[in-house]
Amino acid sequence: MLRPGQISLHHARTVHGSLPNRGKQRRLGVALQCYMRPDCRQVIGENLVQVVRGCSGLSGYSILGRPAKEMDSAAVSERASANQNWTKILYHGAPQVRPY
Repeated sequence: MLRPGQISLHHARTVHGSLPNRGKQRRLGVALQCYMRPDCRQVIGENLVQVVRGCSGLSGYSILGRPAKEMDSAAVSERASANQNWTKILYHGAPQVRPY
């Protein structure tokens, strides 16, 4: 059982659930598709990143913007493009591509 302020990290395809939130604050969900150190480079596909903390003085990366509001149309479009790029990376050289 998680206490306030704690988090649970697990694989995106792990089935999980929780009891109803009876607290006054809403729950937050965060999806981390990939973490790369700043000195690493993606060799297939485009180097798309979203800066979580610190400065964005990175060269060789395409920096994704932060959504201006919930379901911001520009951010949704940018996320769709990022997902297409992610698919190219995951399925590079594969004879078949499956939706995920």
